[in-house]
Amino acid sequence: MTGFNFKKLWAGLAVILLIAASLIQAQAYAQTAKKPIGYDVYDSWKSIQGTRISHDGRWLIYSLVPGEGDSELVVLELQTGKESRYPRGKEAVITPDNQFVIYTIAPPKTEVDKAKKEKKKSEEQPKNGLGIINLKTGEQVTVERVKGFKVAEDSGKFVAYLLEAPVVKEAEKDKVAKKEEAQA
Repeated sequence: MTGFNFKKLWAGLAVILLIAASLIQAQAYAQTAKKPIGYDVYDSWKSIQGTRISHDGRWLIYSLVPGEGDSELVVLELQTGKESRYPRGKEAVITPDNQFVIYTIAPPKTEVDKAKKEKKKSEEQPKNGLGIINLKTGEQVTVERVKGFKVAEDSGKFVAYLLEAPVVKEAEKDKVAKKEEAQA
């Protein structure tokens, strides 16, 4: 008696189904193939830099830095998830008492590029500023034309910063020279 072999039938059907499924998947993948990424896309990507966590673990700060353009400082309160953003912020520090964030405010990239294009002297080019954020109130204070800053290691009560030399225009230089001549 010749019996029908169901095992061979199921094995054959399984092989046919696998081949059909792979062909359908290959066809679907071919239709949705992604376009390769070009170099122009890199400028829109942002990287995270200068990540800091406060000593009490309540605050996270970092800078989002695009390939081309202005950075942005992000201050995140980890307990509530509240996020604040500060344009052109970078190089941030949380004070040891977890009360303040001190950071550099970069000049707008468009202004820097314009000054370079106009070949302005270094003292006439846009300069960095300083930002101080009170983490309790969210209040922000800014100081223009700051070269650099340091925060006290043991306390958040002291911040030292160095200002850029004031810009003296040619007309003002002439006035000063005339005053010096008159006094001599």
